[in-house]
Amino acid sequence: MDIKKIDTFLTDEELVAAEKKLNDDAYRKYFNNKLLFYERFGSFMKRDVISLRDITENYLLSFVKKHKRVALKPVDKYAGIGFSTAYADRVGNVIFSKDTPSFEEMQKQLYIAEDYVYQHKAYSDVYPKSLNTLRVTTYIDSDGKPDILFVVNQFGSEGSITDNDDIKGIWCVTDKETGIIKVCEEDEKNGFVYDTHPDTNIKFSGFQNPYFEEVKKTALRAALVVPKCRLVGWDIAVREDGEIVIIEGNITPELSMYQRLSGDGLKRIAKT
Repeated sequence: MDIKKIDTFLTDEELVAAEKKLNDDAYRKYFNNKLLFYERFGSFMKRDVISLRDITENYLLSFVKKHKRVALKPVDKYAGIGFSTAYADRVGNVIFSKDTPSFEEMQKQLYIAEDYVYQHKAYSDVYPKSLNTLRVTTYIDSDGKPDILFVVNQFGSEGSITDNDDIKGIWCVTDKETGIIKVCEEDEKNGFVYDTHPDTNIKFSGFQNPYFEEVKKTALRAALVVPKCRLVGWDIAVREDGEIVIIEGNITPELSMYQRLSGDGLKRIAKT
């Protein structure tokens, strides 16, 4: 890159400063606590959510049996930390995934349970073991108008049950106009670029996200619910029936990762 191009990139220090400037500290709680997030963004969630804090273990088991499969998450963790699942088998036994804490430990850590989101076939064909989401990052300008800053696809891999990049996720930069994947993650250790999924050999480049216009509209509507947080990365899933579901919102939406993969500098957002 020439000097002019390099100057369009936010440094690590500038990234932290931009996120702090654009997201009011008093409103971060709505994104850092999953229960508060679900209270504020319930109409975008489209699934049942319960807190394990005030229920019995039998109530949790009945919740799993009702929904057949549920996701279990700590209220205040991120990047898939502590995530597990449970499902009811054909004879009504509840089976928890490996490494799920005990019920007492989940109560102590303030876990929540929510009915599982079954994704659109286009995503399960790429990788079936995790819910694969779109990270749609929105930005509200100084006039209060929301826009989409960037979009990436997130896919799990290597047996992971989440699509988080901090674990075994693969990021692909997606054209925010068309919803077609443009470029995929590079392994920093060996320089290998993931043009196909390592587990399924499905080709990434040219992948068309289904219901993409509806995904963008959902993100732009959500961006105005807590406008004091002007920079949010929304993890959005497309359900098997085409319904658009917000999984969570992130007020530290991996700007550095996006800059590195896309070659698109984001210094422009720090100037408004």
